[in-house]
Amino acid sequence: MNKAAHTSIYERNACVLTTECGMSLPFDSNLEPASEKPNMYKFSAIWDTGSECTTISRRAALDLGLAPIGEVEAHHSGGHSIVNLYLVNLLLPNGIEYQGLRVMDGNFDDTDILLGMDVIMHCDFAITHPSDQTKLSIQIPTQEDIDFEK
Repeated sequence: MNKAAHTSIYERNACVLTTECGMSLPFDSNLEPASEKPNMYKFSAIWDTGSECTTISRRAALDLGLAPIGEVEAHHSGGHSIVNLYLVNLLLPNGIEYQGLRVMDGNFDDTDILLGMDVIMHCDFAITHPSDQTKLSIQIPTQEDIDFEK
């Protein structure tokens, strides 16, 4: 796999790291002809290192016409609940696509996707704060050992 990198720069010290991501119904891009691939829609995403699993808003699930593949117990700040589980294709801002990613249904309105550690753990992921800005940098696959003590 070739290196695919992306950097987002926020003009102030950011507490929330957002990017745009694509999401579609699940499909195998190696098997389906281009004419039969579902549309990739753009959604706002928050990079959430405190989440184990990627979660999407109910609005995004409805917009895509997703059908649940089951249910799962979700643990969150409000306790726990049983939520729908879906399969989607997810396109990160660096052009890397996850096919058949399992995502949970979330009850939130301020964004459409919470990218969890199930996605982030496949990236080199760094947050820096040069000149009163915040810089989020990702690359896939992992290319180097980032160690600030070296």
